[in-house]
Amino acid sequence: MQALFVTIADLVEAIELERGPFDVKCLAAKDPEDLQWALILSAEWFKTYSGDLTAYLVEHTLQQLDDASLSQMLAIIPYQPGRGGDLLDTLKRVQKQADRQRYGSGTEQHFEMIETPHPLARLVVPLARWHEQAPMVSAA
Repeated sequence: MQALFVTIADLVEAIELERGPFDVKCLAAKDPEDLQWALILSAEWFKTYSGDLTAYLVEHTLQQLDDASLSQMLAIIPYQPGRGGDLLDTLKRVQKQADRQRYGSGTEQHFEMIETPHPLARLVVPLARWHEQAPMVSAA
């Protein structure tokens, strides 16, 4: 399953390079017993995107997957900032916590499944990678 997570993260990062950053970029599964992932994205640039946003995101993510990976995906769900309610709030918290835990750990290619109490996102995989180096500690 890590291969799916890495592939989706790579595709999402490519969109960020083209369009701008995402505030939320997570995979979420409603039922831990039957893992079907929804790619949930939120970005400020969604507000000014002039075309069919969902079609653009599907073309640049789901349509790039092989059949085995695609069979694990349920949907792609774009939210404009401020419009996702408690689901986006939950995903932001999980994403922020994952960033803190990963800080300097060198695990940018490993993604964790995190359990949440949210009924629409019982399992969450934050797709943010840590690209900066941990601060140097001097031995003074």
